[in-house]
Amino acid sequence: MFNRSNTHFIAGHHGVGKTYLVNTLKQRLNGSVLHLECGPAIRSSYKQSGSPLSYREWETENLLEHCPIIFEQFKKQLDNDTDSKKLFISGSRAPVHINYFAKQLEINKPSIIFLDSVHDLQKRNYENREKKQLTDNEFLELINRDKYMGLDDIKTYATENPDHCSVLYNYENDIEYLVKEVFKIFERFGF
Repeated sequence: MFNRSNTHFIAGHHGVGKTYLVNTLKQRLNGSVLHLECGPAIRSSYKQSGSPLSYREWETENLLEHCPIIFEQFKKQLDNDTDSKKLFISGSRAPVHINYFAKQLEINKPSIIFLDSVHDLQKRNYENREKKQLTDNEFLELINRDKYMGLDDIKTYATENPDHCSVLYNYENDIEYLVKEVFKIFERFGF
């Protein structure tokens, strides 16, 4: 079972490479990683809610209300995991999510690795993953929703707390660079 000090929140905009990074780390660490993704849990929570609001409206209007539902889904995965040494929680774009999850896991200072990159790379990655093309304005709407949810506050927190957080820049999906930097973070913080 993972040690709470080996819990890391991976945050960043759509298409920045969060899941790609965690999946690569999982391979490099021989599968001793449990990865909990907020996106699928939030979408499942929305379906369960039966809300008349659109997903985007519901997601941004109910940030704190769906935390217990999401964490309950995470808890099932945590309870079933006996092998993982590290826990990565990715995809949260809202500080209230990270704060709630950290409190439930009894983590006083959440370790956040914030991934950043240029807008064009994010858009290209997002389109490849979702297998659909977006106009620049449509993608900008996603980015603005992230900001509305508090993603910039997460980046600020990560920047202002270098004793337990880091901001990494994704240069053209250079996964070797990102993995190397994450291992430096582990070494620096004793993870």
